[in-house]
Order: sequence, then structure tokens, then C-alpha cells
Amino acid sequence: FSAPFTFKTEKDVKVTSTAPLTVDEDVKITYDIQGESIDITINDEKVTLEGDGSYIDESETKEDEAYKIFEYQMMQWRNLKFYVFYKQTTGGTVEGLANARIGQTVEITITPDEGYKIVDVLVNGKSVGAVESYKIRNVKANTTVSAVFEKIAPVSPFVDVDVNAPYYDAVVYVYENGIINGVSETEMVFAPNTTMTRAMFVTVLGRMAGVDMADFADVTFADCEAGSWYAPFVEWAAQAGIVNGYSAESFGPMDEITVEQAAVILYRFAEYMGYSTAADADLANYADGAQVSEWAAEQMKWALANNIYVSDTTLDPQAPAARSLVAEMLYNLSVWMG
Repeated sequence: FSAPFTFKTEKDVKVTSTAPLTVDEDVKITYDIQGESIDITINDEKVTLEGDGSYIDESETKEDEAYKIFEYQMMQWRNLKFYVFYKQTTGGTVEGLANARIGQTVEITITPDEGYKIVDVLVNGKSVGAVESYKIRNVKANTTVSAVFEKIAPVSPFVDVDVNAPYYDAVVYVYENGIINGVSETEMVFAPNTTMTRAMFVTVLGRMAGVDMADFADVTFADCEAGSWYAPFVEWAAQAGIVNGYSAESFGPMDEITVEQAAVILYRFAEYMGYSTAADADLANYADGAQVSEWAAEQMKWALANNIYVSDTTLDPQAPAARSLVAEMLYNLSVWMG
């Protein structure tokens, strides 16, 4: 910064005669008069000097005022503020100090939304790279900061579940929450079109509920083997009134779970969790709505009304439920339960 004023170093000029004297306005004149007084012309002005002392041209006050103006302008300059504009775009945020004094350093934070990544950050249109933070040092002008974000392409956790499959989100949900795992110990295979047994269905529901297997060592149904991987979950469901079995002694753990059976069990689970199950749909809106078993009609209506089970034209109530469908029903249930 170049100041608009110049101040000279003060110098002393000693008066040695009565000859006219011309000096700069900022020069101090010192004198020691041997006698009563002398008359002298300084800068075309007659001045009487006596004794010893010093004299400064009265125009020095102009210099004083000039200094005040300079000091004020310097203060204004130091307090000068510049604006930093942050352009917000889809996929994330760009944040930082909105205005800064000249010479200040502004730190900027770039945060992508979930599922997005930073592609580039631009400061006044110039790329500074895909950084999460950036410092604008020694601010001298208004500055614009923007960022480019890009949605991260999903990667399926299973080799047989395409990211564009209608049940993809549901499969990811049940997998990431430890509800349904793959079917292979060596490969990431989900087998979406494979059916699910009643034992497995109750097991995944128990996982969703956070059941502690150690609390359910008893076996209610004679066809459920004590100590098996599914027995504690079946026992939990039986004690909670979520499953009744075919009879007091038969559960049919290795039977395939049907669509309407799944709807009934989820309905009872919702009641067990304290949710209202009052809503229902009209089964007549579906081509095979009349095929729904009488004991499952109320529960199927509830599942359809609340989008737990989603179907456009047919219900296939007695058809075995595929693993992908079970994943969708559990995912939809979790959304409905909030």
C-alpha cells in the first residue's frame, strides 16, 4: 500500500544572521539571540526573535491536519472488508467466513452430502483440486468459491444383486443391518430369487428386533430342534405371540414361508412393537385378491395399505416368498415404523 502523503524528517536550522530565511514547512528553527531581539524574515513573513528557543512556521499546522487525514485513511484501509461468496450446488456445501478484512486469511470447508464426493473446488474460477478445506491467504479482493460434487456410483455388496434391481436398496438395508446375510461363506452371493424357510424368516425378524438368543433356550414346538440356529428365535416369536405354528406342537421350520404367512407374522410383530394396525386395503383391487386365505385377509390388507407389501395387479398370497421379497418387506416395515 502506498500512502498518499510524505512526511520529511525534522531538521534544525540555526539562525546565524538577520538575512531572509526560506525553509520547508516541517523544519524547526532554533535560535540563541545575543541581545534584546532581532527582526528576521522567514518564508516572506517578518518574525521577531529574542532570547533562545525555537520557531516553526505556522503553516506546520497544515501538516498536522494532513497527518490526521492520513491516519484516518490508514484506519479506513486497515478496516476495509472484502466479501467471499460461496456458491452452493447439489451434492454438498461450501462454508467459510462471509467477509474478511484486507490481509486476513479465510479458511473454507467443503463438505459433500452422503453419497456424494468432491470432484473439484474453484476459487475465482481457478481449480485448487478436490480438497475438503482450503485457505485464502492475504485477502485483497472479493472472492468467489464454488465446488463440484458428483454422486458416488453404488457398489453392490453381492455379485448377484444389480444396483438397478428394484430390491437393491432393501437388500443393502438388510445386509448392512445384519438382518439377512449372503448364502455362501466363500462368495458374496445373496440368491435373491431363492425362497426362504419359516425358520429363517423368524430368525431374520428376531435379528431385526435385537433378540438375545441366550434368553430363549426353551422349545415350544416339538419339530424345532433345541440348540439349532433358529430355535431361540422361534421360541421368542412364540412367547411374544408373533407365531402360533400350525398347531401347538408343529411349526414347520423348514417349510417355505408364503407371502400371506409373512404378512401375518409382520402384522403381529408390529402389534408386538406397539404400532397401530388399523389401516387396510381392498383385496378386490387385485386379480387374485379372493385367493387370500381368510385367516390372513386382515393382515394382507394392512400390509398393502401401509406399503409393507407392494404389488400392482396380483398378490400371489400362497406363493413362496423369495429372499428379495422378504428383504423388501422388512425394509418397508422399517420405513413404516420410522
